[in-house]
Amino acid sequence: MSPTFLKRAGLVLAAVLVAWGLFAMFRGGVGETLEGLTLPKVDPTTVNQITIEGPVDTVVLIRTGGTDWEANGLPASSPAVNDLYNGIADSSVTSELAARSAASHQRMGVDSAGATRVRFMAGADTLADLLVGNKSPSGLGVFVRLLGQDEVFVVRGPLGNLVGKQPDDWRDKAIVSVNADSVTGVTVDWPGRRYTVTRTDTTWSIDGAAADARAVDLLVRGYGNLLAAGFPTAEEAAAIDFATPYGRVTLTTGGGSTLASLVFDSTDTGLWVQRQDGKITYRLNPWRSKTLAPEVESLRQ
Repeated sequence: MSPTFLKRAGLVLAAVLVAWGLFAMFRGGVGETLEGLTLPKVDPTTVNQITIEGPVDTVVLIRTGGTDWEANGLPASSPAVNDLYNGIADSSVTSELAARSAASHQRMGVDSAGATRVRFMAGADTLADLLVGNKSPSGLGVFVRLLGQDEVFVVRGPLGNLVGKQPDDWRDKAIVSVNADSVTGVTVDWPGRRYTVTRTDTTWSIDGAAADARAVDLLVRGYGNLLAAGFPTAEEAAAIDFATPYGRVTLTTGGGSTLASLVFDSTDTGLWVQRQDGKITYRLNPWRSKTLAPEVESLRQ
């Protein structure tokens, strides 16, 4: 083995040792296990408030009883809240240490000015207090740190997308949920058409004439789980007028009892609907009028 080869091998080995030393300094020391983020245990049955405070918007989720929640004082989507719980629960097994120094906080978006703060409360007690920042370079995770600690972690999974939701995304979008088998009548009052379809035993008729059972079934099932596409802004709400409705649809069951009564309005910005209680205005995609209030000809046998 020549002296030249030994010299080159020594230089390579020295370079490797220097690189490993730098890596160890950055990650916290040679031989140290890279710990993941360990969150306090959050029991969904005890949490009664979750606050998501971002640089622009704040969402306050409050449990109103059982599995029911409100988002900023309006009915919230329970599945959306459950998704947030799951995102937190998964973080302890899908995270790793990214930085130890507070000097990295601003760059990673977990400083007090740029982060989204997420707090889980049980009464006056704070169960978990997180600062969620930028996406990681891979795009598969998000930087997170616990309030009051310097360590920053990459948390993989849906947590970043969940806390980045807009306030309306937390709201309950369910308009009506009608059991199709219970419906015995549908009255549609729409521009250019007004009709009533009724069921006797298993036979449907429209204004006394035979109706297409499959077409009526599609109409009725459109109200089986009717979800909103969104909600109006303050400016859009000012232009909506349900006092002189654009359309109305009523579903009834045996004996004439009302299962659902919806009133519609149409503006330049969308199709809008309210339930009979008139509490909440929902946005529908305009094409839904073709299925919720179809033309008479499409229902005839």
